[in-house]
Amino acid sequence: VKVSGGGRCNVTNGHHVDGR
Repeated sequence: VKVSGGGRCNVTNGHHVDGR
């Protein structure tokens, strides 16, 4: 999972998600 939109790395499901 790539971080799009220069989002922060939030480990929710063990993956890096974008700060929506």
